[in-house]
Amino acid sequence: MKAKVIYTAILLVALLNLNIKAQQPTKEKINVLIKNCYNSLTHENQGVAESAIFVILQFKNKFPYENTAQFVEALEEIAIDSENARMSYKAQLAKIYFNNHDWFSNVEIKSIENEQKVFEEIAGIISSKMFAADF
Repeated sequence: MKAKVIYTAILLVALLNLNIKAQQPTKEKINVLIKNCYNSLTHENQGVAESAIFVILQFKNKFPYENTAQFVEALEEIAIDSENARMSYKAQLAKIYFNNHDWFSNVEIKSIENEQKVFEEIAGIISSKMFAADF
C-alpha cells in the first residue's frame, strides 16, 4: 500500500509538471522537472520507474531541445539491468526515441491512456527504418 502511495505521488508530481501550459516555463522549472523525472526513472520501485519511461517521452516531446543525456544513460541501464522484459523493451524503445527524435515527429505523445499505442508506433517506425536500411 505504501509503495502505491509513493508511486502515485511521484507520478502525479511528474505529470503535473509536464502540464505547464499557462506560461513559458523558466529554466529553473524545467530543471526541477528534469530532476523529478530522473528520480522517478531511477526509483527502486519498478512501477514508478516503468511509468517514468512514458513520462520522459512526454518531456522529450514537449521540450525537444533540452539536454536529456541523463535520461538516455538511465534508460540504457534499465534496458541492460532490468529483469522485467517489458520494462527493458520500453527502455530500449525510449532510448532510440531520444537518440533519433527527428524520426518520431508524427508520434503523438499526450496521455498515459495511449501509452501502449505510443510504444507500438515507436516500434513500428524503428522497424521500418531498419527494413529500409537493408536496401
